[in-house]
Amino acid sequence: MAAAAAGKRPCCAVVLGLLLAAVTAAGAEFITWEDLTMPAVAGLIRAAPVDVKSAAAHRGGVGVSTIVVSQDGTGHSRTVQGAVDMVPAGNTRRVKILVRPGVYREKVTVPITKPFVSLIGMGTGRTVITWNARASDIDATGHQVGTFYSASFAVEADYFCASHITFENSAPAAPPGAVGMQAVALRLSGDKTMLYRCRILGTQDTLFDNIGRHYLYNCDIQGSIDFIFGNARSLYQVLKDCPRFDIALNTFLCINHAHFLYDICHVAR
Repeated sequence: MAAAAAGKRPCCAVVLGLLLAAVTAAGAEFITWEDLTMPAVAGLIRAAPVDVKSAAAHRGGVGVSTIVVSQDGTGHSRTVQGAVDMVPAGNTRRVKILVRPGVYREKVTVPITKPFVSLIGMGTGRTVITWNARASDIDATGHQVGTFYSASFAVEADYFCASHITFENSAPAAPPGAVGMQAVALRLSGDKTMLYRCRILGTQDTLFDNIGRHYLYNCDIQGSIDFIFGNARSLYQVLKDCPRFDIALNTFLCINHAHFLYDICHVAR
């Protein structure tokens, strides 16, 4: 996969090998292109009974468990979080969650106990996960949620991957002088996440690349204020055939020990 992703860029192949290789009790494991895709008949999958614990005990072919999310009730779950909840705690094998077209208005967390999850949409314009929390919102205890917990989608597990899906925080842009308006669309707090052809949309603090090592390939990330930030070590690679990748000059923030490497085709001025 690394060689395919990097094309003529051997340095990227080395970086990808470091980012994505894993060793588990079952032996060497990698995030592969197969982990990011579904068969051509994916749209025809019906909600047949699925034993996630049993299916997740096998690797490849029918041994990879598939959970279908569909708002019309024809899948295994109507919500993305419901599908994540079906993945067994302590999972050690790839589980694919196919999210059918729709706008899913929910906050989603992939907890640390559920690694090896693939989230596969039907296109960034067709499968959207969105919420509108801001750092200044008040939680059930009467405290502000803060930037960390404002994320519409939070990944705390290792070896998560996603493709062909939009992660959005739809909170409105902050007016001049406003505080507490950080509104994270996606937070990466695990290790070795890969995103392929995803959109990450927001205004302030769109992508919280919190910790870990991650790879974003041909993704569209949009924001206006400090919209990529965190302490992670990540590679962002965008090739010539992708939509424009905008990094607004003077509004980008890398803090503390972050190491972000950008291999991109456009910087907005």
